[in-house]
Amino acid sequence: MTIGGDAINEATIISRLGHSTRLVSYIGNDAAGQQILEHCKRNGINTDYVKVDPEATTAINIGLVRPNGERIYISNRSGTTWKFSLSDIDISAISNAKLLSFASIFNSPLFDNNALTILFSRAKEAGMTICADIKEGRSGETLDDIRGALSYVDYFFPNYDEASKLTGKVQIEDIADIILGCGVKTVVI
Repeated sequence: MTIGGDAINEATIISRLGHSTRLVSYIGNDAAGQQILEHCKRNGINTDYVKVDPEATTAINIGLVRPNGERIYISNRSGTTWKFSLSDIDISAISNAKLLSFASIFNSPLFDNNALTILFSRAKEAGMTICADIKEGRSGETLDDIRGALSYVDYFFPNYDEASKLTGKVQIEDIADIILGCGVKTVVI
């Protein structure tokens, strides 16, 4: 078992590059949750804003890799990823930060357009740059499900398949134009 997921991977890399990082997340007080906290401590990642819930089960994914390198994850639906919501975030976590990186829109189903818009608007009010990536929706989510939130995003990083499914287009220029039309400042596909 190893640590993974966009949020902790990004925090780890940024911390190793010498920058101050803090992880804002939701975990259980179980072996997987403790492994996350220990990893953060070893890598200098601030965990003051990680909610540790003794009643919750930390999300665990089984990663499968196809011959073409595409990764697929099997997730426990009773884990914290499925329960993580805006109410689990102490909004003071975004004070005095330069960048908010929201790892994997659609990964936590309770972070819908409304929750993302609230979080992103507060980050913008604090003068932050917002980066986000995406994963394929769990429940058939579309671009319309996040259009308002995307208007706050400075840098958006979908891969081609994610962006194509999100927009319904296949030509990269068309995909980018649609995403930019939502107000995203820069899209990297």
